[in-house]
Amino acid sequence: MKKAIGLDVGGTKILAAVVNEKGKITYQKKYPVEPFKGDRFPEYVVQVIEEVLDTSGEELSSIKGIGIATAGIIDSEEKKIVFAQNLGLEHCAIGEALKNHFNIPVKLYNDANAAAVAEYTWGHKKAEHLAYVTIGTGVGAGIISHGKLIRGFSDNAGEFGHISVNVHGERCGCGHRGCLELYTSGPAMEQSVAEKRGLSGRISMREINEMADDGDVVCREVLDHAGYHLGMGLVNLVHLFNSTSIVLGGGVMQSGEYLFERIRETVDTYLMNGLKGSVQLHRSRFSSEIGALGAGSGFFANSEEKSRISLV
Repeated sequence: MKKAIGLDVGGTKILAAVVNEKGKITYQKKYPVEPFKGDRFPEYVVQVIEEVLDTSGEELSSIKGIGIATAGIIDSEEKKIVFAQNLGLEHCAIGEALKNHFNIPVKLYNDANAAAVAEYTWGHKKAEHLAYVTIGTGVGAGIISHGKLIRGFSDNAGEFGHISVNVHGERCGCGHRGCLELYTSGPAMEQSVAEKRGLSGRISMREINEMADDGDVVCREVLDHAGYHLGMGLVNLVHLFNSTSIVLGGGVMQSGEYLFERIRETVDTYLMNGLKGSVQLHRSRFSSEIGALGAGSGFFANSEEKSRISLV
């Protein structure tokens, strides 16, 4: 059976997985990334893949390719990470390093786009117009229309977290003001609850979600605010792309019902007449493996039993 290696590269860890053409992950392992940021990163990724091959028992000859999903600005044609602040990378020729070492194809994806590929290919197979929105450390989106992933000019379409909801708001790391993720990301909500409660320590999104479900007033206030802004963002997304299925994923959405219902209420309320009732809102059925799964799945786009998606 054909297989590929998918890597989901985050600011603190790499999730490496072996993915088969049926959409099953046959092996996965997490690796720390902190000590290997910057110039050491390409060499480290080579070491990670070598270890994956060794410990999974897979032969390189059985691997169709290596897919990498990462945050930041990428160039999928040149297989370069143009800029990734959380990894200390600029103009990192990761694709060239991997191709030179392993001599197999390499694909590079924005992390939200890779997740959208996984959802479209394995999760919601009847949805030709799908938007995957990840809400975690940051906020992003991958958009599929007529079965095609919308990449944009520089492969960075779907920067959903950087639409402005307050042009006079605080400055974002992207250089813009009032970006959506400043108010709706996991860290933003955690900080807001901690400040309102006067906490000196950290409170997790899982705790916030559970407390909100149990009726905690402070947690519900924070989630009301975030849910409204996320919902309005999704309304704008639907109005732009006419998506019929919206899938919410990321760490924030892995627990609790309160936030999900606030988002749903906002979408149902503010969609334009004629679109009300036409959009289905789902939670992702995948967990943290979705980025690696999507990155690996791109190599099976032409498989008869597999992906319907156009991944040019």
